[in-house]
Amino acid sequence: MCFDIVVGPTALIIDNVTPDNNVPGIEGQDMTLKCTAVGGQPAPDVNLVILGLNYTGKQSAHHTFNPQRHNDGSTVTCQAGYKEIKHYPLNTTTYIHLKLKPVITPFSPDTVSTEETKSFAISCQCIGSRPAAYIYWLLGQERINITTNSTSQSNHESSTDKYTVTSNLKYRVERSYNGQKLICRASNVAGSMETSLTIDVKYAPGVTVENETFSLTQLFRQIQSTIDGNPSVNTCTWHHISKYGEHIRDFGDNNQILTLPTVSDDQRYQDTGEYVCTAENGIIGINGQVKQTGSGYVISNARPVITADNKDHTRQYGKFGTDTKLYVNVYSIPKYSSIRWYRGKTYLVPNKYVTTEEPIMVTDVFHGVEVQLDGYRVTLTILGLQEIDFNIYTLRLYYDSQYVQHEVILEHASAPETPSNFTVIGLGENSITVQWIPGYDRGQSQTFYIEYRIIGRSVWMFHEIVSSNKLDFPKVYTLFGLQEKTSYELRMYAENIFNRSQRTDIQIQTTLMTEYDKQDSQQTGPTILDDSLTDNGYQDDDDVFANS
Repeated sequence: MCFDIVVGPTALIIDNVTPDNNVPGIEGQDMTLKCTAVGGQPAPDVNLVILGLNYTGKQSAHHTFNPQRHNDGSTVTCQAGYKEIKHYPLNTTTYIHLKLKPVITPFSPDTVSTEETKSFAISCQCIGSRPAAYIYWLLGQERINITTNSTSQSNHESSTDKYTVTSNLKYRVERSYNGQKLICRASNVAGSMETSLTIDVKYAPGVTVENETFSLTQLFRQIQSTIDGNPSVNTCTWHHISKYGEHIRDFGDNNQILTLPTVSDDQRYQDTGEYVCTAENGIIGINGQVKQTGSGYVISNARPVITADNKDHTRQYGKFGTDTKLYVNVYSIPKYSSIRWYRGKTYLVPNKYVTTEEPIMVTDVFHGVEVQLDGYRVTLTILGLQEIDFNIYTLRLYYDSQYVQHEVILEHASAPETPSNFTVIGLGENSITVQWIPGYDRGQSQTFYIEYRIIGRSVWMFHEIVSSNKLDFPKVYTLFGLQEKTSYELRMYAENIFNRSQRTDIQIQTTLMTEYDKQDSQQTGPTILDDSLTDNGYQDDDDVFANS
């Protein structure tokens, strides 16, 4: 008779067991559990029990599986013995301990409303992670990382060894992110999870106005604006200003498309300028204003225009035998193609007659408002004026096959007319008040001079008066610093850059003296009747000086 000797195993070893009797794994990632029996003759049977299922082998047993969150903390049992005799003398137990990915709390509601100029605050939370998750904030389609604008707090639950992490974001978004996603993403070694919401960015209108160029013959003219705002707005207030900022007109039409009023073709050039659209939707813009503007420049092509600043220069002046220049200011878009000057019907050619042009700022009237414009000065230089040159000159400015023309009269440079109705209208103890009517100034600024002297003396004193040049409008002036109860001779003349006028007839008057007359002069004495005179209408004694 033969007997088999059975020697049982001495120990069981489960791989990777930690000192606290756990087998580590990662949620959702394959892990292998292996149990090995030490010793035993014959080789013992090993039974590995995982999640209620048995896995057996000789000397060792193992199993690979994909653990899920709910498997965390499950018991793993390993037995070693002999199946035939149903004897398992060794038994050991351990526990599955997983690294768990975060579970993120969805946003509710899933939209955040904010304004372009303001920061918004929002929180995101994840629970049940092991180890603690890190929360990222990602913005827009390009998933721009804006996490640096957030702060996070982590709370460890010691009973479960799990973490709750809360992140608070404060951020300001531009209008370009309206309707895009803000993503909260929580991540650790076990994995990641994210949630998102839609950003509703309120912003003030962005206004753009298209530049336009209208032809001379274009009757129906519209200016298009684009208004982009949230909330949306489709109306604006229109203004017309010059290139240099003068306000020309407002429009009652508040549509996004401005239809310009119909005007005659000779006035359409006045539609040139900057058109400003002002819109608002109640949201403050990044410029700190509720009302937002946009502008476009409109050019209304036209025939050349003789500008309004030529009206006082239809008569120009020259001296016989000298060179002189005739000037005409012009506004022209597009620019005229050629220039011709005529004297009467005679076309003027160089050498005696020289035409030049230069860009300057001119003045014209647009829809009743005086404006500054970029224009041209066309100059005719006449060399060595002769009697025949004092004539009517016609400037022709050609465009296409047509032209516009303007006449300038060249006259002899001469003195202004003698002031008329020179009379004394008031007397004081030390003053005499006179009145006169200015004569024609010959197209040049004129200055008036009053001459006076004590009767019996040979030296005339004079006083200069700078005044406006309104013709046929009486002027009044008071001479001060005179001697009391003294008889004076008075006369006057006018002077321009060319010469002086004839003197008026002499007026003779005597200043007052008595105490009674002094009081009377303070109450009813002479006064300035025309405040258009300059400050030197009143002078101290020191202002009286001799005209030698």
